[in-house]
Amino acid sequence: MTLGYTNLLDDYPEKDALRQQLAVEQGYLCAYCMRRISLDFQATVIEHVRPQATYPKEQLEYGNLVLCCDGKENDIDKQNHCDGSKKNSEIKYSPATVPYIETTIRYERNGRIFSNDSQWNSDLDTVLNLNVKRICNNRKAAWAAVQDWLAHNPGQRTRSEIEARLILLRSRNHENKMIEYCGVMAYVLKRHPSFQSA
Repeated sequence: MTLGYTNLLDDYPEKDALRQQLAVEQGYLCAYCMRRISLDFQATVIEHVRPQATYPKEQLEYGNLVLCCDGKENDIDKQNHCDGSKKNSEIKYSPATVPYIETTIRYERNGRIFSNDSQWNSDLDTVLNLNVKRICNNRKAAWAAVQDWLAHNPGQRTRSEIEARLILLRSRNHENKMIEYCGVMAYVLKRHPSFQSA
């Protein structure tokens, strides 16, 4: 760890433009939990995937930066997640390594996120604290929404219908915003028998 490093981002003159660029690139979703984020500087954090205290030379490297929610829930430490939980810890993977990152993550119907990679699983669960009740409930609702869509026409969802839905999930609205928890929804759709059988 480098002691006494200078936080270059605090005085970075283009910080607002950087926050805007990251928000647009991420579809206004938190890089870690996928909930909606805004450009409110008090509710979002420009996060260093590799901690700036440990890697001061990477403070302004774009590939090391993501935008996330502040992760503070009711001022209760054990409920904090994302940046509020990670702080200066390191994690194995960057959420910016899409689509690769998607292959490392799994979801359960109850909203729990996990990985078969033990280190990454620990990072998701402990370092980022992504299995707090509120976020699990949000992912559970996203899972249920997909199940409702699939059940609307039981037994008749074709691969082409599912592919069209996946394209919709990856698209952005007129404000450049993606659907919250779209990663969970895509995960469920890709495991539907019609999609798997082709």
